Amino acid sequence: GVYDIKTRETGILSGHAALSLEGECKLNYLSRDSEAAVGDLIVTSGEGGVFPKDIIVGTIKEIELEGSGLSLYGVISPVVEIDDITDVVVLTYFLGQGSSQEETP
Repeated sequence: GVYDIKTRETGILSGHAALSLEGECKLNYLSRDSEAAVGDLIVTSGEGGVFPKDIIVGTIKEIELEGSGLSLYGVISPVVEIDDITDVVVLTYFLGQGSSQEETP
């Protein structure tokens, strides 16, 4: 889950075969009346407890109408070139980790 820093609108970031060739990804489930705009900063929402909140992901490059006509999607340019990454940090715990996941008996 991610959100737009300016508008606070949320969506789901996913890979997309055609966009990945350009090093981009897709922001799904923006409402048709979304005020998200080209250049807006996209960060992790922290929802679901998988990633910490407010990690910068990228910026909106384009906003398009989904084929169904029911919602919009954004084309996201990541803030880093994945192929250029040489060092990473592995988070093994963060506040809120797993908090939204249902517990199984």
